[in-house]
Amino acid sequence: MLEKRPDPDEEYREWEYPDPEDVADLANLPFEDEPQSSGRPRIPIMKIGGAFMLLAFVGSLLLPLLGLLNSGGEQSGTDTALEDQVYQQWIGSSVSAALNGYEGGDQVQYLGVQFGDSVQDPIVGILSEDVDTRSGSGIVTLQGYSLAVLQDMFSDERAQSVTLVWLGSTIDSIGGKSTQEVVVMIGMLRQTAEGIDWASIGPADLRYVADFYQERSPTSEGSL
Repeated sequence: MLEKRPDPDEEYREWEYPDPEDVADLANLPFEDEPQSSGRPRIPIMKIGGAFMLLAFVGSLLLPLLGLLNSGGEQSGTDTALEDQVYQQWIGSSVSAALNGYEGGDQVQYLGVQFGDSVQDPIVGILSEDVDTRSGSGIVTLQGYSLAVLQDMFSDERAQSVTLVWLGSTIDSIGGKSTQEVVVMIGMLRQTAEGIDWASIGPADLRYVADFYQERSPTSEGSL
């Protein structure tokens, strides 16, 4: 997944809804910086409008390694894979710093990143641990975090499109198990971000300036 890159002469497309499998994979990522001995349960499978076939995260980690083996040891392929892995690590550090630097940063947690059509299209998963996502004030809180993350992500020239996927816990009405569902999804293109005066907008403005903005229906037990 880290080796997805557009052709050099390919024009960048408009923001596209991410592949549901990429979004679903975010629910299976282990917590960042969580010790293996921790008693904290791993994030359970989430529902996204119905049952999706989930891909093993280990498989996505093996893809760049398989690509290196198939390349015959070409230096250019190795350099590209390393650059992509460095970018993935940078995203984790950048998003975590933006979340921690925002007021009440201990309420949420960075989960991980998947990539859409290319490494220029990061899909970032964030867990809203202690935010009441069913209240208006809780949604405003997520919007505030999102502004901080988007501004930081677009400060780096590599991202051309960023999608933020906010996940929240819910109880399965049938099995009674805790699952993850998408509570807010936000998509933004670089050209949009470059036209925003970040200092002049507030959290509630995000729904109007983003290229894509969707919240979970207040009356729905399902997800986006």
